[in-house]
Amino acid sequence: MTGRTLTILVVIVLIGAGIGVYLIKQTPTAFSDEPQVRATVAAFGKRLQIVSLLGPKEHVAAAMQSAYGSYIAPQLLTEWLNDPLHAPGRRTSSPWPDHIDIKSVTKVGETKYDVQGEIVDVDNEGGGIGEMPTEAARRAVAMRLERSGDAWRITALTLGSYPGDGEWMYSEPDSHGIQFLYLKTLPTAFISAQDWPPKVTLVSETFSCTDGERKNTDGLLAKYEQHTVGDRVYCVTKETKGAARSTYITYEYTTTQGDFVAHVVFTLRFPQCMNYNEPRQSACKTEQASYDIDGLVDRIASSIRMQ
Repeated sequence: MTGRTLTILVVIVLIGAGIGVYLIKQTPTAFSDEPQVRATVAAFGKRLQIVSLLGPKEHVAAAMQSAYGSYIAPQLLTEWLNDPLHAPGRRTSSPWPDHIDIKSVTKVGETKYDVQGEIVDVDNEGGGIGEMPTEAARRAVAMRLERSGDAWRITALTLGSYPGDGEWMYSEPDSHGIQFLYLKTLPTAFISAQDWPPKVTLVSETFSCTDGERKNTDGLLAKYEQHTVGDRVYCVTKETKGAARSTYITYEYTTTQGDFVAHVVFTLRFPQCMNYNEPRQSACKTEQASYDIDGLVDRIASSIRMQ
């Protein structure tokens, strides 16, 4: 073998080695755990709609252990069992969490990954038979995953707020042990709550509702009508009273809640928009016409539980 031939062979070997190193650097996922991490988050995201955070704590705990046990570290699962308000899951009948849209996956240790994403809520509004549910809202979520044996477990999870959602909190249990979620402050500029948090009761009676009028406890005629929110039917009564530059409306929503009929009662103040100059006048009209009171009540009613 001549010296020239030997030199050519050495160059070929070095080039081949260089190409191999380059290819390894360009395809790290082939040797990483990222696909497993993504698969774990995706599978967990599809379990969220199974877990209803409503109702008695023992029912919530059983649902979490069954649906989340394969994906959540025991310590985090215990925290959620003790405080379901900070756990992900189904908070209303509609919309409901459908999946997690993964935005980024970052390796932060040999056996640790951080995942940023959004929980996507959907509902059936606008969808016909056989059609896919429509997207209703997104909520940011941040997770830390760590390897546990041959599997990956979520060891930390932080939920963001829904856009414009405000701060939801559980009421103190009343004398019957009834609790419910309510907004600490309405996220509105031209609607304000007067009797807040709402008065919530559970009554053993038969639920029925058709549009019409009936007398209230003061002997005054009150209009009532049927509203459907998701898969819940509500009977809604409104009593309106005028005052200087404002209108006060007392709402009573009734709906079935297990073996009872739930009554949710509260009063909202609506200032007269014509009292404002532009652009506040238009903003006032838009907010009062578009604010979703049905959706607000549905989340409250759906969260009712007894200790």
